Amino acid sequence: MLLRSPSSVPDNNAYPRMQLTAYRRIQERRIQERTYAISFIAVLHREFTEVDEARFVTIGFRRPRSLDTRPAGVYCSSISSGVLPARAGHTLRGNMSERGQVTRSAAEVYEEFFIPALFAQWATRVAQAATIGAGHRVLDVACGTGVLARTAADLVKPGGSVVGLDLNAGMLIVAERTAPDIEWRQGRAEVLPFDDESFDSVVSQFGLMFFEDPPKAIREMMRVVKRSATVAVAVWASLDTTPGYAAVVSLLERLFGKEIADALRAPFILGDTEALKSIFAEAGVYNPAIVTQQGTARFSSIQSWIYTDIKGWTLADTIDDRQFQILLKEANQVLQPFVMADGSVAFDASAHIVTATRN
Repeated sequence: MLLRSPSSVPDNNAYPRMQLTAYRRIQERRIQERTYAISFIAVLHREFTEVDEARFVTIGFRRPRSLDTRPAGVYCSSISSGVLPARAGHTLRGNMSERGQVTRSAAEVYEEFFIPALFAQWATRVAQAATIGAGHRVLDVACGTGVLARTAADLVKPGGSVVGLDLNAGMLIVAERTAPDIEWRQGRAEVLPFDDESFDSVVSQFGLMFFEDPPKAIREMMRVVKRSATVAVAVWASLDTTPGYAAVVSLLERLFGKEIADALRAPFILGDTEALKSIFAEAGVYNPAIVTQQGTARFSSIQSWIYTDIKGWTLADTIDDRQFQILLKEANQVLQPFVMADGSVAFDASAHIVTATRN
C-alpha cells in the first residue's frame, strides 16, 4: 500500500482533531506495521491451504480460486470474508493428511486452544455492543471458527439468523463442523457478497488488523447493515496492556531479533486509539464509540502457552527445535510472574470495542 498523494489526504475539516502531519504519521506507521504481520500471516495461509487441499475432495467443497491465486501473507485467521456451497450431506473428516501423518491445521489449533484462552470471553461483549436481539439477521465478518457467530445465534432465537463469513476455508471447515445450522460463507471483508441494508447487526472480532484494506472493509460493513443499526468491531488494545505477550515479545527480540518478535506484535497494531479512529474516519465514520475493556488470557501452563503460540501457530517455520528449547528454558524463568498456584497462566488482555451506527 503506497502513501497517499497530498491531494488525496483528507483536509482538516474532515479530521477536525487531527493535523495533517499526524494523519500522515499514522498512515506511515500503518504501512510499517503491516510488514510485521507478514510472517505471522504467511504461516496461516500455508497451513490452511495445505490442509484444505486434501479436504476439499472429501467433503465436496469447491476449492476457492482465491486460495490458489492470492500470495501467501495477505490475510489471516480473522481474515475474512465467494461462497461456500450448500451444507447438506457433507461429511467432515478428522485432520489426517494424505501423507499418512496425523497433523493439526492452524484452524483446529485456533478453535481448541485460542478460543478458550483468548477469544471466547469477547464474543458476548461484542454481541452486546451490537445490540443483537431476537429475530435479528446478523453478519459476523472474519468469523474464524465461529465463536462470535455461535454466540449471536443463541441471541437471535427465535426467528433470527446468522451468517459467518471468512476468507479461509480451513476456518470455515471447523466452523461448519462445530455449528452446522449457521450459514457459513467464504469471501473477503472488502467485497461483502450481500445487498445493501441486509443485516440488523454486523460484528467482527480481532480481524480488522489483518484485513488488506481496513477502511474499505469498514465501509462494506456499514453498507450491509440497516439504517439505525449497529456495527461492532473488536481489536486488541496496545501490547503494553497485555503484559504476558509484551514479555514474550521482549524475550523473542532478545533471543532471536526484532524481525521474529514483530510477528507476535502483529495482532496489537491497532491498539493506538488515534490510529484506530483514523481508519474509521477514512471509511467515512467520524465519531465511532471506542470502549476499552479488560479481559484475561488463560493457558494451562507456560509450556502449553509457548508451544501453542510459537510452534503451533505464529512462528512454526521460523524457530527450529533447538531454538524453541532455548526459548522455553528462558520463558520458564521470565514468565513466572504470570503463573498461578495451580501452574496455569493468566494475565490481563485488553481490547477496544468500536461501535458505529448507520445513519
